[in-house]
Amino acid sequence: MAKNERAKRKQEEKRKRKREEAKKAAKARELPTSPAALVKLAEEGSFGPAWATAELGDDLQMPTLATVIVTRKLPRGQWLAHVMLVDRTCLGVKDGYLLGPRSLAEITDSVGELGRRGDALARCEPEWARSIVFHGLDFAATLGFSPHADFVPAMVLPRPDPLVDTPLGRPSRPVYWQGPRDDRDWILARLVDRVGRGGFDFFVEEQATGEEWDDGWDDDEPLVITAPRPPDVLPNAPVGPGLLAWTIVRRYVHELSGEQQAATFAEHGLPYDADDVDDWCFDVAMLLQPLADAIVAARDGEAPADGDGQRVDDFDVEGTFATLLRACIEPRIDPQAYLRDLLCLLPEWPPERIGELAPARWRQTVAEEPARGMLERHVPRRVAIGEAEDGGEQ
Repeated sequence: MAKNERAKRKQEEKRKRKREEAKKAAKARELPTSPAALVKLAEEGSFGPAWATAELGDDLQMPTLATVIVTRKLPRGQWLAHVMLVDRTCLGVKDGYLLGPRSLAEITDSVGELGRRGDALARCEPEWARSIVFHGLDFAATLGFSPHADFVPAMVLPRPDPLVDTPLGRPSRPVYWQGPRDDRDWILARLVDRVGRGGFDFFVEEQATGEEWDDGWDDDEPLVITAPRPPDVLPNAPVGPGLLAWTIVRRYVHELSGEQQAATFAEHGLPYDADDVDDWCFDVAMLLQPLADAIVAARDGEAPADGDGQRVDDFDVEGTFATLLRACIEPRIDPQAYLRDLLCLLPEWPPERIGELAPARWRQTVAEEPARGMLERHVPRRVAIGEAEDGGEQ
């Protein structure tokens, strides 16, 4: 009997080890969720399809921006794409974001949608797309401009050697086309310092048509209008929803430390340090804790917390933001735009309706009153996203 019992135990232990090994193997096959970890995996993968603006002209009298998309292969048949906005004649990479992990078919559909919303995109060789990026980076560096913080160099490295010749790959002179979110005065000052007042051209998009730009103002009307000041998100902090959302996404999505963000602020002349970043994140997390609790309760089928919804004993800054950011994935909501508009609404939002602000219900909520009207009346938000006075797309 003892011998049979020992044999049974050995069999059971063997089965247990196999189950644990199977679990470990399954976990190893799962893709990470953090952008940094995904990029690290993508570095090991081959380049896939690439796209760029279809009509890349070489006329310096027309806008010289180009959209460039490169893809890298991930495990399990998934891909990671990097979408970049490249200013070929001045600033280099002006913006960028990651798309994925997704199947190649899903990325192709997303690229098609981007092309329908903006300039047409054409499929190209990866070396061509990467050469556009590196030509832009090289020229911008001669003028003292660094790429946007959301540019991910690892997605386009290694640098093609030699670079493929592309339209305006080596501009004869800097040409700056002003964008709606550019710090124009700082950019112009940098250009004057590097090449002198006559050494570059400066345009706004309306000048490309050759027609006089009608700014819509009566010359006798004041050029400044006043609007009611929206309530502060953090009463003791001189920052608004846009900068708070930008900071939070870079801290908890892109994993940039407070010191790294302080360095970015310093580059742009903003007097904020790492302690400010930590304080903002803590205070915003306190404000968002009731919403995070509501999201967790809805997910787990529990009743929401009593009172104001805060569970101070369980308060966790990283956990609060992780809950909100993960909840943005399934409905495919841009986390930075979501946090910005969420913080616009939150100071005046009825506490008993906090669950309506969850990402799963977000699109319906902002399409209806009162959220739609509150966002439309939030003038700093409209200025930040470049909405026209007669209403633009969000």
